[in-house]
Amino acid sequence: MFWYDALTAFVVAVLVVALFAAFVPATRWRGDAAGPDAGPSGVGLGAAGLALFFVLVFLGAWAGGAWAAPYAAAWGLAWLAFLLIGVAVAALIAGAGWTRPRTPAEQRVEAEIDRAEAERTLGDDRWAWGGVGIGLWVLLVALLVVIAAAYMPWPVYDEVGPGL
Repeated sequence: MFWYDALTAFVVAVLVVALFAAFVPATRWRGDAAGPDAGPSGVGLGAAGLALFFVLVFLGAWAGGAWAAPYAAAWGLAWLAFLLIGVAVAALIAGAGWTRPRTPAEQRVEAEIDRAEAERTLGDDRWAWGGVGIGLWVLLVALLVVIAAAYMPWPVYDEVGPGL
């Protein structure tokens, strides 16, 4: 059951991430400043962002599917729970990073605000990125705990309750 669930979540993650990468324009994702993780056009998600997106969809589909699959298995569709939860996780992540295209005038104003903010803080935004990093690690550990809890042998009690 463990390996079947892991393989199902992996296949779902590959399919979902491939569809999102193929149909969602990379320029519509946050992170449109050129950098080492930028996509081929210098903007967008990039390889590191796509790998992180895959890991989050994989773990999210596995965690949710492992808990929901027994209910879907009653109809012989255990894989459907993994698919629906994988699509939901991917949509939540993609929706959080979605922006509308900015006009050149908005880009100039935003660049001026960024420049003024950088002068005011003297580039001391490492604390903000540290919070994002900590939040990501907390999410990854929480997903792993949920996955582990799905396979633990929980005691089964009768209707009266434990020890009664």
